[in-house]
Amino acid sequence: MIYSLIIRMCLEGLYLFSEDAISQKNDFFGKRDIQVRLEEIEIDINALQQTGEVKTSDAFVDNIIFMDKCVPSITFVNGITHTFAYKLLTDSKSAAPAKMQCGEYKDAVLEQLTQNGLTSRADLQRTTNITREGTYSLLAELIERQLGIKTDQSTLTRCE
Repeated sequence: MIYSLIIRMCLEGLYLFSEDAISQKNDFFGKRDIQVRLEEIEIDINALQQTGEVKTSDAFVDNIIFMDKCVPSITFVNGITHTFAYKLLTDSKSAAPAKMQCGEYKDAVLEQLTQNGLTSRADLQRTTNITREGTYSLLAELIERQLGIKTDQSTLTRCE
């Protein structure tokens, strides 16, 4: 509809400058009709904007899947699906404060040391799931309590 109005305005404009001029009466009514129609279109646009607010997410997100309070995948309007990987809460362990680590992880570290003999800091870190600094402080505390002995290599520790 808007395109037909624009075309009509252009044709009337061309007709005004031709040798066969349009009458003032037809020009007046034509302009009035166009102005009335434009006002109607503006009213329709305002009504659509007030009632049919389009959310930004609706413009590019097609589908969101929820499972167990998580979002495993989002499908976008362009067809791309993004999947999210979640680690199970039962598998994850939070890092304990350094002062409390010796008490909580002492048995696990001592068991690792007695089973494997020489053990690296990285292996102990994987076993206990604590930070590098926490592992160093835990090993230092075990060596201080004489529960472990530090060998020539700085990251290896064994239990006697």
